[in-house]
Amino acid sequence: MLTKLTGLVSLAVVLSLAAGCAYQVPTKVKPSYSVYTAYDQKLPGRAAVYVDASKARDTVKVTGLTCSAHNFPVDAESEIETAVVKTVANIMEGAEKVDRPLSRDELASYGVDAMVMVKVEDMDIDLVVIPGFWQAEMESEVDLAMGVKVDTKSGRKVGKMVSGSGEYRSAIGGACEGGAIAISEALQEALTDAFTELGEEIANSERLRSSIR
Repeated sequence: MLTKLTGLVSLAVVLSLAAGCAYQVPTKVKPSYSVYTAYDQKLPGRAAVYVDASKARDTVKVTGLTCSAHNFPVDAESEIETAVVKTVANIMEGAEKVDRPLSRDELASYGVDAMVMVKVEDMDIDLVVIPGFWQAEMESEVDLAMGVKVDTKSGRKVGKMVSGSGEYRSAIGGACEGGAIAISEALQEALTDAFTELGEEIANSERLRSSIR
């Protein structure tokens, strides 16, 4: 009887793993506090910030057969929006999120000097299983690109693409759940790179500084 029960439990476990699970990727997006600037002072003035991070959502599948039944949903949209606003606030006297880009004629009525627009243009996440003698690992690589534009009442002052990349390995776990950890850490590394570059492009723009001085 015990043998029969054990067999049924084992079969249930196998069927559960075959059906696959969705492991939500934890997101812990942080703004950049390590922006290098050639200037001693923050950019003068306040900025309105509009962020389109709709492409920061994805469902990642493993490349290869191992763990291929599982998927890893990623949704970093709201965290990226918040982190971009905080990154801009670190380099300017003030920053506030807006729900749409403001026209150059609207800046004064909103009490801001610049309109910062950031859009996630691409987010590519790869996840593979690395076999090991004692235990396999999950490895994730993340590449992303963001467009950055800054307008003042006198026109476009910044127009750049910034990017970041990250890589991380995690233990595979009992049922492939390590993939969520690997993606989370690699994504954070990529975003840190991108936010730092974003801040530096804005903070070191002489055209922007001279237009809102």
